[in-house]
Amino acid sequence: MPEVILTPLTETIARLILSGERGIDWSVGYPTAGDLEVAERILSGQMHVASEDLPWGPWVVREASVAVGGAGFHGAPDEAGDVEIGYGIAVEARGRGIATTAVQLLLTWARENGASRVVACTDPDNLPSQRVLEKCGLRSVGVDDGELRWAIDLNRGL
Repeated sequence: MPEVILTPLTETIARLILSGERGIDWSVGYPTAGDLEVAERILSGQMHVASEDLPWGPWVVREASVAVGGAGFHGAPDEAGDVEIGYGIAVEARGRGIATTAVQLLLTWARENGASRVVACTDPDNLPSQRVLEKCGLRSVGVDDGELRWAIDLNRGL
């Protein structure tokens, strides 16, 4: 498994992402389109910055300290304990298990912080993303607005 860590996508990083400037520790394909969207949501107040104590937000995915993508929670768990995750990895960093490791970290944090179920969506044609979710124990549970919906019950184990 690759050495993958998640660090908070802070307001400072969000501003840098949206400025078009490049961080010195960013891979060629970072930020992805998803990272741009998340940065906009952070700076508009639609999403809060995550922290070790409150993980329900976006994280920068780093391999060997280089930013290669993003992963995180769309928000805190709902009343039923469901929390949605999303992730995206720069093209040049794909195929090395980085997304799988990032999703496994999110699942661990979700379980440790009281979520009962994690859900995710994929495009029906995005087979690599579907394999990531399957490797992490999520199962397809249906289709919603043209996207495949995935879920794992954290109370039954990973």
